[in-house]
Amino acid sequence: MNKRLLLIGLLAICFFEFSCIDPITIKSESDDRLLVIDGFFSTAVAPHNIKLSYTRDVGATNSDPALNAQVTIIDGQGRSAEYLEQIGGVYTIDNEQFRGEEGETYYIEIELANGKKYQTAPQIIPKRVEPVNLDFAIESVEDVNDFGNLVEKKFINIYVDTPLKKDGDALYLRWRTDEMYIFTDEPCGGLDPPRTCYVPIFPEQDIVTLSGKDFTEGTVENIKVFSKLLEPKMREFISKHYYNVYQQSINKAAFDYLNDVNKVALQTGSIFDAPPAPIRGNVFNMEDPEELVLGFFEVSSIDTIRTFVRPTDFEGKYEFLQYCKNTFPDRFTPDCCECLLIEGSTIERPDYF
Repeated sequence: MNKRLLLIGLLAICFFEFSCIDPITIKSESDDRLLVIDGFFSTAVAPHNIKLSYTRDVGATNSDPALNAQVTIIDGQGRSAEYLEQIGGVYTIDNEQFRGEEGETYYIEIELANGKKYQTAPQIIPKRVEPVNLDFAIESVEDVNDFGNLVEKKFINIYVDTPLKKDGDALYLRWRTDEMYIFTDEPCGGLDPPRTCYVPIFPEQDIVTLSGKDFTEGTVENIKVFSKLLEPKMREFISKHYYNVYQQSINKAAFDYLNDVNKVALQTGSIFDAPPAPIRGNVFNMEDPEELVLGFFEVSSIDTIRTFVRPTDFEGKYEFLQYCKNTFPDRFTPDCCECLLIEGSTIERPDYF
């Protein structure tokens, strides 16, 4: 079996399928508020978000949104489109209005409410590369609990097989993962029949990247792109559960930036700690290039691959407790009686189910 490869970057929290915003908390050495740009643009068929905010105090874990800004994306042909302001400093553009194309150049121009103007360095969307296979494994890890005892933890791990070179060129890849599962509620004494809901999960996840420069042609197997700890009472594995993995082909500048953030973060002893020093991204003040601006605006091509697990896949490997149980002392929780109470749930069946 080929060696499993995993490169962990910073913690990412994704809110929407391919409109993810990856918050990066960075300590500043000055008391001045710094502008933070966070977002990406791609070939994906989905809206794209960019978040603008200001740092608060040194080491702060939150930020103030930058409101009433004008955000414009421009391609190498001079075509442009405006982002629409949503809430909390998030600005969105619809893919039907403006969609990324492989080989095309893109950059962002931003004008803040105070009149300051910023721009990102122009970037070319790299070639898309299709993953060959996606699979899962239920695996054990030994850990020490709070009492100093050795315990076994079970994880479901997602692995991808993919080329790391295309037409002789080394690829720089990044993976994002989200989930979708089926949940059917209980009658709970009512007259309505049970309802089936489709529930998305946008999990917290490490950013996983890999460079093909040290690999030859061919497929690299078993690259771990996602991992989730299994717990006894999880409703998401009662029925069919999909893992959607988005393989992004990014450019070297984005790859190097993520690795730099990772290296600085690891100096603190944990990848979840804030980096001790700011790292320049690809955003600059058009009138004052020396101003430090945090964050990176990334462009990429994307290919999607999916796999799913069924309850039978856990037999003999992990045993879940019954989630909806209505015998003393347990009683049905509200979501067991009405699945639409689950955050993000819908009765609309995804086209890939």
